[in-house]
Amino acid sequence: MSPFAAPRPPWRAGEAETASRREIEVIVARAVPVGAAATLAVVQEIALLATYEPKCTTISLHPTAAGRGRYETAGRLGGVVRWRGWFDYALDDTGFYSHTTTPIGGVAVAGGFRVESRAEGASVVTHYEQYLLPVGTRWLRPLLRRYVVRTMHAELSAIAALAGQIARLPEPRIEILGELRIAHLNQSVIR
Repeated sequence: MSPFAAPRPPWRAGEAETASRREIEVIVARAVPVGAAATLAVVQEIALLATYEPKCTTISLHPTAAGRGRYETAGRLGGVVRWRGWFDYALDDTGFYSHTTTPIGGVAVAGGFRVESRAEGASVVTHYEQYLLPVGTRWLRPLLRRYVVRTMHAELSAIAALAGQIARLPEPRIEILGELRIAHLNQSVIR
């Protein structure tokens, strides 16, 4: 897998390149035994986020242009702490990037996915999440980092499973992906 550097988060705009002691950045990659097209289709279908992101239970998309927009999402951290926030997102040819429009409970969040093609119909999906914690909460860094790593591994496993389902579908996959999204969204409402 190639080395990957996450994009500079919005809260560092105009500041030094070095991360603050209040920041957490986690990057996790996973090989997926299907081609990049199926993996990318899952990652770029933003509505599926509530299916594979353990911290997210609902999502409402508000596109503003082709491949850009805003989404409102809500969920629970650790199944306990409720949260709700708005994110701006942008799709590109390798995945997507999003960040909070305003901090959630004082926490700024950014992250995304990058999909790379590999030989013999395989791909690698790299997921990154970046957090800026409020002043006085640095002590939470090790706990939050462990939690984020665990949830990111769960996300990547779910993305690999969904990509496998899509890869097995007959053409045209785009229409079927829409139906799959609706089926998964209906399941996520039930859980």
